Amino acid sequence: MLAAGLLGSALAGSYGELLLVYGIAIGIGSGAIYIPLLGLIQRWFYRRRGLASGLATAGVGIGTLTFPIIAARGADAFGWRSLYLGFAMVCVSIGLLAVCVLAADPSERGLNADGAPDHAAPPTGEKASAGFSLKQALRDRQFYALYFCSFGAALLSFMAFVHLPQQAAEASGDKMQSATIISVIGLASLVARLGGGSWADRIGRIAMVRIALVLIVVTSILWAFNPWGANVFLIVAALLGVAYGLSIALLPAVIADSFGNREISGIIGAIYTSFALAAFLGPTVGGLLRDRFGNYDVALEACVVLSVVTVLASAGFGKRY
Repeated sequence: MLAAGLLGSALAGSYGELLLVYGIAIGIGSGAIYIPLLGLIQRWFYRRRGLASGLATAGVGIGTLTFPIIAARGADAFGWRSLYLGFAMVCVSIGLLAVCVLAADPSERGLNADGAPDHAAPPTGEKASAGFSLKQALRDRQFYALYFCSFGAALLSFMAFVHLPQQAAEASGDKMQSATIISVIGLASLVARLGGGSWADRIGRIAMVRIALVLIVVTSILWAFNPWGANVFLIVAALLGVAYGLSIALLPAVIADSFGNREISGIIGAIYTSFALAAFLGPTVGGLLRDRFGNYDVALEACVVLSVVTVLASAGFGKRY
């Protein structure tokens, strides 16, 4: 689906066709890859689940770090259609190779969580395989607290992905500044995923998510009130990258800690619809408010309020598995 979306985008004859094939095919493809993989990781690891999730999602940070600049240079050199064709080839070659070596559950390899053999299950083995069904999770208050916090964190992140590069480009007059902003987010996100997961296993994964949410409050305040002029864009990008990286890396682990592994992929998928909602509402409403008032002040002030409420909502989290 991803490759088909990229190929269709390269061949699109109008903006409507581009929107259709890119938005739908790539949206379905990325969701169908990402969510099951996150559920898979939670089944394979228990004690170091935060580190495992951080390492597994580090590829997203690497892509966010490198591909905006590659894409900007490639589009200038070869045109965006050729660029999409190249991305489609990369997607198929790397993606199918990875799929060939995956196992959905450690039991398929004669193992329990954390790599223990079946005959030597760790004391946490029973606990690591128990949990809520999706129907039970949908009746649980913690599900909705996690959903709201995910939405709040994602909304500012997607606002930044779309509008922060635009602001930076307008301020500097250099379109490469936009790619630089995204790459800074990617670099900071990558560092946070690699280091934050390990720290989270030591101090508590829920505690680390709360730290990430507080960092989002700080980031939204800096972006909204801009105390350092144009220099604030790179600072906001770096801080947001750290917060975004921690949230993305640890949220699946926190969901598994909250609801167990019984139907973990379904529960992760349900909570991750908050990201889709935030991706639609955040940039769209932010753009509409910018057009209405001539600047981003109202949109960013609303983000500050939402991020504060998100931190307060995180007080309801608790580890149960």
